Amino acid sequence: MSRVSKRIYCFRMMNQAGDLVDVSDVLVDISDALSIGESEIPMFEDVLRIQRFKDTPAGRLYHLARYSPGTLSSTLTPKANGKLDNEGSLGAPAGKEFKTGEAYLLISEHNVLFCGHGLSHQKCAGYFFRLIKGQAQDVDPITFHPSSNIDKVAILNAQGAKSIRLNVNAYKLSVPKPNSGWLADALSSVGSEVKALIGKDPNRSQEKSLENMVVSLEVSLEGNSRATVESKDTITDLANEVLSDEDSPIDSFTIVTRDGTPITSDDVKLHSSLSVEKNGTSLNHVQIWDGMVKYFGQLEKQKLLEQ
Repeated sequence: MSRVSKRIYCFRMMNQAGDLVDVSDVLVDISDALSIGESEIPMFEDVLRIQRFKDTPAGRLYHLARYSPGTLSSTLTPKANGKLDNEGSLGAPAGKEFKTGEAYLLISEHNVLFCGHGLSHQKCAGYFFRLIKGQAQDVDPITFHPSSNIDKVAILNAQGAKSIRLNVNAYKLSVPKPNSGWLADALSSVGSEVKALIGKDPNRSQEKSLENMVVSLEVSLEGNSRATVESKDTITDLANEVLSDEDSPIDSFTIVTRDGTPITSDDVKLHSSLSVEKNGTSLNHVQIWDGMVKYFGQLEKQKLLEQ
């Protein structure tokens, strides 16, 4: 059995106003009441559901799974004779569907530990919101906001920034938002052009296409050794704004300091790494859950969880 390295990230659950949100008890009640099938929610061309859960002193652990109805897997002929191979495709066995992604979470009040495997934290937050809303519960849209690693922020402020590359999901940019700020405004025009281009093909699913695209923007002093002090300070200020703006639409970024040190969005987020057994496309959920409980205890001991 092979092993794979995974990361556990620390998030805070918040509403659109930036307030901390605690829906942990509501999710416990709902997951207790529903069967696996009753927890299924269609999201675009996918279906998400709670595959299993477990209670611990730290909070409830969740294993979310995703499948796309009717997914086919491509096939070929091993050791084919000749120059041609009749490739084909196979569906899942009768009464089954192929699992196309999964994620693991520990939810304790507004604190969320997350480990994704083909399933993003944005989609999981959207799933929980729709799950709660579907049970006639009053809840505002929720998001998972990363907790920062202050050591990486200190490196940026000490060395200054040389370049910033920002990546944003195209679907997120296609949804208009009031008071979105300078960064969203800079990227939205590109997002509109991508949306218009996809719209020219009537056979293409616009939502699915946009969901799988990324729009990028880069600001750089690279190659300009004579850049003014003001320019250098400006790009460092921009980098700090990227790190501190919890309402920005950015999905990921890479900041390179003037000393050549790369700081990625993954580096800045509080996280822990672990090695997990992999069976087919699935991970050992027990090992990930154990790692989450251990990491949660470390965060509590270091007083890094938001109170």
